[in-house]
Formats: sequence, C-alpha cells, structure tokens
Amino acid sequence: MKRRAACLMACLLMCLVPLAALAAVSATPNQLLFFRTGPTVDYAPLCEMSERTALTAIEYESGSGVTWVLVEFMRNGMPERGYTGLKRMTVHGDIPWADHWNVPATLQQAAAVYAGPGYEYTPHGNLASGSGVTLLRQEGDFSFVDYIDRDGYPSRGWVESYALSSGSSYGQPSQPYGQVITYSGGTLVRVRQSGGAAMYAQPSSSARLYTVPYGTVLESYSTTSNGYIYVMYQGAEGYIPTSALELY
Repeated sequence: MKRRAACLMACLLMCLVPLAALAAVSATPNQLLFFRTGPTVDYAPLCEMSERTALTAIEYESGSGVTWVLVEFMRNGMPERGYTGLKRMTVHGDIPWADHWNVPATLQQAAAVYAGPGYEYTPHGNLASGSGVTLLRQEGDFSFVDYIDRDGYPSRGWVESYALSSGSSYGQPSQPYGQVITYSGGTLVRVRQSGGAAMYAQPSSSARLYTVPYGTVLESYSTTSNGYIYVMYQGAEGYIPTSALELY
C-alpha cells in the first residue's frame, strides 16, 4: 500500500506542475545543420539543413556528452522540430533546460506522430495501438513522447493526448473529460491561490460553479489533457486548474 501510495503521489505531483511556457528565442547557424529526432547520436536521423536556415531555439538538453538544442524551423513549407548540437549555432537569448516527466504510457489507439504540438507540423508516420511510449510533457491537446520507430531507432514526436493511457492508471471517475493520466480517488490537494480557486462544471473557464477558498483541502481523482484536476467539493463534482492546487 505504501508503495502504491508513493506512485500515486509521484503521478499527481507531475500532473500538478504547470507547464511553463517555452521561452523560445531566435538562433543563427554557423555551419551546416544535421538534425536528429532526439538529443543523442542514438536517435533517428531527421534531416540536413543549410547554414542559412532560420531557427527558433526552444530548449537545451544533454546527451552523448553534447549540449543539444531543440529547435523549430521550416522544412518543405511546414514547421519542423529537431535536435542539433549547440556548437552549430548562436542562441540569441535564454532558453530553459528540458525538464521531462518520463512517465511510461501506452497508446490505447493508433495515432499519427507530428514534429510539434499541432496538426500544422510535419507528420512523422504513425504509432500502432498498444505501442509503449514515454510521456515527456504535454502542450495543449498534444503529448510529447519518446518511442521506438519502425526502423528500431529511438525517436521523439507529438501525438494527440486522447490516444494515450498512463501506465500508472489505477481507476477513473464516472464521467472523466479528456483525461490522460488517471489515479484513484483519495489523493488530497489544497488550494494554493490566496484569492481562492475557481471550480468549473467542465474542464474549461466556462460554467463556473464555485470559488473554493484558499487552503481548502480537496479529494482529487484525475487530470485532464488541458490542465484541470477533477475534484469533489461540498458533495459536488468539478474541475479546478492545476496551477491553483498543490499536494496536501
């Protein structure tokens, strides 16, 4: 029981950490660019681009003794994302280091893989239902995952979050909305905002039910793909933004 409780707490902690907006900045190449789908030489080769390519640097990550940069650029008329060495460019500003969740997950249905968090990004093939992946983070309705591609290479890409089910799932409420990571009820959270937290009938900023006072302890059940926690308050069910809550 203690082990299970620890797993549930770890899962909830990751869910309650709001995703920081990526502080993307421009970067200027100083040589020919070679991109991979992830931040080590083991990841699948992606493409080669000229030193005149316009780059947007997103984040740093270490791998194979090298500092890699996740960058966005245009390729064949579509936005693309890939990793290349910091030595190949000058980054014009501060960007964060990657801080991934590393949560094991499984695709509960087949899903297309994209270079970034949206349909407008370059498609990178498909993953079959039942494929095991590692969930790195979420942005909007998409999840950034690490997986093995059809050629046996480690790869990274974005899939629609609804296609994922967590490997740490222990149950779910009767009427979940868009959940990705689920865990059993009984995990306690507390309202951290001094002015209280808005509670909604659905996981969006419409249909407001209550303002839950600062310091209120709530029973939580699941997190949705767009950043809301499903809770019980005074006998009512509702959704509160993850940024307004903390572990109790």
